[in-house]
Amino acid sequence: MSALLPTGTSTTYITTPDIGKVFYLPNRKMLYRYYYTAVPLRRILSRPQKELFRLLVTSVLFDCTEEILGKMNLELCNFTSAREQLETELKRKKLIYGNTANPQISSNLYSLGHVCIELGDYTQSKNFFEEALKMFKDIHGEDRAHPDIANSRTSLAIVANYLGDTEKAVALYLQALRILKRVYGKSAAHRDIAMLLNNLGKACGDLGNDREAIKYYEKALSMRERIYGSNVKHPDIASVLNNLGAAWVSVGDYRKGVDFYRQVLDMRKHIYGANAAHPDIAFSQDNMGIALTHAGEYKKAIDVHQQALTTYRIVFGRGTVHPLIAITFHNLGSAWQDLGDHKKALDYFEKALAVRKRVFGSDKAHPEIASSLNSIGFAWSGLGDHRKAIRFLQQAIDMRKTTCGQSADHSDVAISLINLGKAWSRLEDYKKAMDYYEEALNMFKRIHGSDAVHPNIALSLNNLGGVYGYLGDHRKAILFCEQSLDMRKAIYGHEGAHPDLAWSLDGLGASYQGLGDYKKAIHFYKKALEMRKLVWGQDATHPRIVVSLNNLGTVWIEMGKYRKAIGISENAFVVGKRIYGHATPHTDISSSLTNLGGAWGYLGDPKKALHFHEEALRMRKRLYGDIAHPKIARSLSNVGTAWSDLDDHKKAVDFYEQALKMWSLLYGRDMSCTEVASILSNLGMAWNNMGDHEKAINLHEKALKMRERLYGDGVAHKDTQSSLHNLASAWSNHGNKAKAIDLNHRALEMAKQLYGRETAHPCIATSLGNLGTAWRLHGENRKAIGFLQKALRMMRMIYGRNTPHRDVLTILTNLCKAWRDMGEEDKAFEVLFEVLEMRQQLNRE
Repeated sequence: MSALLPTGTSTTYITTPDIGKVFYLPNRKMLYRYYYTAVPLRRILSRPQKELFRLLVTSVLFDCTEEILGKMNLELCNFTSAREQLETELKRKKLIYGNTANPQISSNLYSLGHVCIELGDYTQSKNFFEEALKMFKDIHGEDRAHPDIANSRTSLAIVANYLGDTEKAVALYLQALRILKRVYGKSAAHRDIAMLLNNLGKACGDLGNDREAIKYYEKALSMRERIYGSNVKHPDIASVLNNLGAAWVSVGDYRKGVDFYRQVLDMRKHIYGANAAHPDIAFSQDNMGIALTHAGEYKKAIDVHQQALTTYRIVFGRGTVHPLIAITFHNLGSAWQDLGDHKKALDYFEKALAVRKRVFGSDKAHPEIASSLNSIGFAWSGLGDHRKAIRFLQQAIDMRKTTCGQSADHSDVAISLINLGKAWSRLEDYKKAMDYYEEALNMFKRIHGSDAVHPNIALSLNNLGGVYGYLGDHRKAILFCEQSLDMRKAIYGHEGAHPDLAWSLDGLGASYQGLGDYKKAIHFYKKALEMRKLVWGQDATHPRIVVSLNNLGTVWIEMGKYRKAIGISENAFVVGKRIYGHATPHTDISSSLTNLGGAWGYLGDPKKALHFHEEALRMRKRLYGDIAHPKIARSLSNVGTAWSDLDDHKKAVDFYEQALKMWSLLYGRDMSCTEVASILSNLGMAWNNMGDHEKAINLHEKALKMRERLYGDGVAHKDTQSSLHNLASAWSNHGNKAKAIDLNHRALEMAKQLYGRETAHPCIATSLGNLGTAWRLHGENRKAIGFLQKALRMMRMIYGRNTPHRDVLTILTNLCKAWRDMGEEDKAFEVLFEVLEMRQQLNRE
């Protein structure tokens, strides 16, 4: 029986309709009384026709046992009560029938198995189903093909899937399928066979084989159309269309996914009434919202989820707690999180958690409670409180281990390990992050096989690539990202387009960017952008396209192509505004503003740079409020750099110190992190410019020690190399030229270790130039000229012989001074003409 409620006449699926009741039961007692008669009547009607009259005359058509109450409470999601009632009934039946195989006991065991699934007690559920299966075999015969035996195997397959043993689930489904084909015939179209095909599709999806899943769903759809008719609207047909929508979303074809969900929604409205509110209609609206979120249409997704919530509240009652209401709260939180409103997301995730605790028990371990804890952790991470995030993520993983088994390998546990890795990565404890990523990778390999090709293994490889990049080992990062890309190509097709492929391409772009191979970095970032346009449309406005544009902007800045960086960052800014709204602050828009500030700063327009960095700072303060947040701290530091470029070093110091204070609030005063080291370095340069060289040396030494603690003493890293340069400059200004030369030699050696001794790389070229300048200031002009000429040749190899670049201009200026100091006026003038011409070119740009 379904309570039907009419909706308004709105023609679009994104507006919330007015809903009023058309049918209702005034209280649960009336509903129970209906089922006390309906259940025994259904039991009689399922018997052969020749027995019907006798049974109708002799049977009592009223059954108010604990079993009926238990089954009703299962339907009403009162799972704890249902379990108590069914266990009471089981004890009663065992007193009557003893330990003999009895259909009523086996039926009771079967119902208890399903209640335990809902409660997340999968081990006990498995025990009940195994006991029921043994009893069904005793009743019907060990080798007899019977629907009860097939259904028990199907139920055990569902539990195996929940316990993470998907391969066992597939084997059990196939056993059940063989039994049902023996019962109904090999080519028969039967509801139970169609259901098994549907379940096999889900299992294949869980194994990462979405294309195989689609094949099973299509077989199930074909069979259900044979059963009910190809043009008939039926709940079972709607159910398999829904699963096809989910599979296409997983494949990455979001438009096809949305199309299937739309078909399902239309079909369910046809079944239950065009203006009706029904749980199935709300479920379809919720799924449509998920697909729209994947498609980047967050505001539409939120509207559709709100529709689902309104429908559920009227169907179940506004104050009623129900698992489906919790799912909708959770989905609303996810959509708001993607829209960048982490506070709203947190509010919805907390509502979902509160409902789930009331449904499943506040002190109970349940997979859905673990899911809420996990999402709350991510919301806190988005708000910048990574330590609070880790506490929630740790609670989630502990709960998942309780439900799946402390030592069990389960994909939910492995995903939780990845989430903890991400949180530690955001706290810049990359070694701890790597430990979690490696543990997740090993678990996925134990689950799926060491040589398996699976999306979760590919995800783990990509994450490891990212963390090696943060640690400065870009070559190792490339190896992991390439493995991830190859695996994803094997999954989604070498010519396929999928968002996961774009993430692997991004990883390779970042790795080559770290190595200083900017041409390759741009190649991979462009491929990622092209793939995202294939997925979401050439003219699509999607958040991931903004990510790609921002990535390209950062590389163009590092290449010295500042006009290109400005063009692409402005494009990212415009697309971001179209997605999120002109008045809405968002982290992607603030990243575009930051890139624009950086590019204008390098172009020599510090006023424009200051404007964009201040805009980014204001936006981030609107996003995160008055709390300490890493992105606010970064913006404070960027504003400080802009003031430094404007030669107001006191203001620069003020902003750097504000940023340093914020990082101390986030990580503690004694915490070593890359951002704190960068600010110490910036403060050192500011004090150096103000003439306090001792203070500058002290700050640069602190930054160097911190970086050596972070990356390892003696380990080559670009940040450590940068500290050696800065310290050399401070010692040179302090008058200790010999120490400056020694530090510059160390920086050059480290750059060669990082990028290769024969490699033309900007960092090696800059190190050669710095060493040349140090020798010039020491009075060794011939040595200086040797190093400066090597630097100039390398930079021209990197940027092109006739390409104007600020770093090339610096080398030429120092070379001119060295020739002049040697008394080689002609050579000095020759270089001076190049300096003047390049300055004009850069000014024109």
